[in-house]
Amino acid sequence: EKLPLQIERMAAWEEWLLVGTKQGHLLLYRIKKEAGCNQFEVTLENSNKNFSKKIQQIYVVPTFKLLVSLLDSNVHVHDLLTFQQITTVPKAKGASLLACDIQHTQTGEEVLRM
Repeated sequence: EKLPLQIERMAAWEEWLLVGTKQGHLLLYRIKKEAGCNQFEVTLENSNKNFSKKIQQIYVVPTFKLLVSLLDSNVHVHDLLTFQQITTVPKAKGASLLACDIQHTQTGEEVLRM
């Protein structure tokens, strides 16, 4: 079945596929492999049409259950499960590229670097 939206970005983790569209929609699919064969069941689990801006880049941070997005040259941080915006990164205004990394401190703490 053809999706009536133009796909701009995708990100995957575990059995999940996150699709960002040119129209500003965010779609969350679950992909399950059927036992004993090479077939997959794909179901749309969640969608958000409220991004309202072209999704330039998305990055999933499963450790913190976060979604980091680049929308309209601004970096936003969202809850990965609900897509609710947590914050906008003010020092990143005008960004054209986004990179994220999880670093481990000497105390064993995990820190997200952008």
